[in-house]
Amino acid sequence: MNNTGLIDTHVHLQHPAFAEEREAILSQAAASGVVGILDVSDNLPTALAAVDFAARMDSASLSVRVAVGVHPHHAAEWNAQAEESLCALLTAANVVALGEIGLDYHYDFALPECQLLAFSQQLQVAQQYKLPVIVHAREADTDILRCLREVSPLTGVVHCFWSDIETARAILDMGMYIGVGGAITFKNATALRQVIAQVPLERVLLETDAPYLAPVPKRGRRNEPSYVLHVAQALAQIYGCTLEEVARVTSYSARHLFDFPCASAQVAKVVQ
Repeated sequence: MNNTGLIDTHVHLQHPAFAEEREAILSQAAASGVVGILDVSDNLPTALAAVDFAARMDSASLSVRVAVGVHPHHAAEWNAQAEESLCALLTAANVVALGEIGLDYHYDFALPECQLLAFSQQLQVAQQYKLPVIVHAREADTDILRCLREVSPLTGVVHCFWSDIETARAILDMGMYIGVGGAITFKNATALRQVIAQVPLERVLLETDAPYLAPVPKRGRRNEPSYVLHVAQALAQIYGCTLEEVARVTSYSARHLFDFPCASAQVAKVVQ
């Protein structure tokens, strides 16, 4: 891997699966060529923990940034007080996005009307604070696109993308990015790979969604940020380019969207 390095734009570092191993996880990621990690929250407690962790662990060799938000599974927790607490976090150091927010009609952890309220109001907060959003979309493409259009223009990424080319084009037309993770390596993901091949590499972001969705050949294990290398390798095969090109292009996009330091600045700090 060259000096560009890889940026994992979706990790749940505060998940209990990592417990006391978070610092070791970061060290393993850095050793695998990862230069940036976006720690994504799913509720206010994990958001607070992520902000504190990033303040302690952000370094010249591995930048740790944070996204704060209320996931659709926790949408029933969304209210005026939650919105106030969330807004208070948006000015914290290393907070660069609002997420993970969105809609999930596959599970019934929260009623659709609760999800729609939490999603639409958090989109408005992101628009107010001029922050990108990280969107969770599962079996809810129509409502996701409608809600995003209602606050357009707004930038961000639809993470863990697994839908059709029409949905991908609609996302791209709004100026947003497509998040690609371990699912791209699964045997049953032929259709997904065909869709991603039609998305410009410049609009793709690398992610793991760790500890979920470990890529082949790590499938069945706890996913980790270091495994983002396997996602990058799969993308290189899809686009018929080198791993270095995937790293260069996707990391440039991640830096542009999430305010990670430029590659030259990171290299210079490490050398010093």
